[in-house]
Amino acid sequence: MAVGSKKIYLAITLGFAVFTGYSMLHHEMWLDELQAWLLVTDTTLSELFALLHYEAHPAGWHLILKCAAWIKNVPETMQVVHWLIAVVTVFLFVSYSPFSRVEKILFVFGYYQSYEYCVISRNYGLGWLALCLVLIFHQKQRIFLRTFFLCILAHTNIFGWIIALAFMLAHVAEIILARVRQTELAFGSREFIGHCILGAALALSLYSMYPAGDFGMPLFAKHQSRFDFVLASITW
Repeated sequence: MAVGSKKIYLAITLGFAVFTGYSMLHHEMWLDELQAWLLVTDTTLSELFALLHYEAHPAGWHLILKCAAWIKNVPETMQVVHWLIAVVTVFLFVSYSPFSRVEKILFVFGYYQSYEYCVISRNYGLGWLALCLVLIFHQKQRIFLRTFFLCILAHTNIFGWIIALAFMLAHVAEIILARVRQTELAFGSREFIGHCILGAALALSLYSMYPAGDFGMPLFAKHQSRFDFVLASITW
């Protein structure tokens, strides 16, 4: 990265930090934001994992909030943590993405990055950060780091879970296609171990999102014993 480009990327990130920081100071937190915070501050770890079956979200964001609550048990701590995640994500995006500077600025200061994934403190910002790191380490062919952040991505929300699963299935499809075409594709022990770890992370995440039998939604309550129905409903 050139020195001049790095200064521009830092300037964009600083501008984003100031703009969103001001917005966050004037943001009245929503019910679904405070729901996650109250859940982690009013429960033990074992109680938290039991209650996740009523949240339809895996534990990634909740565990980060659990750590944040140990630092200072006020809801504003969640906002600061989420803001820091968004700022780091923006710096990575503007530094590594292949888009033009104008496109980067338009995206960074657009609705999703500057509000949905920053001002609103939910698990989407963490998922976007994990995805950026997955793509960066995939390009650098750092298999274990890519797998690590794919596991984090799978534990952010259902969208992250689907992307992580698609990433693994796409790689498996590449391997099968290479065998059919009798071409070589690197798939050593590191790739195999990475897929095993990711598969376990996907299974654990799905289990934590799986709705409880007395979950309030009538469709889930009626068909919760049918794995195919629940999986299709969550994905939909």
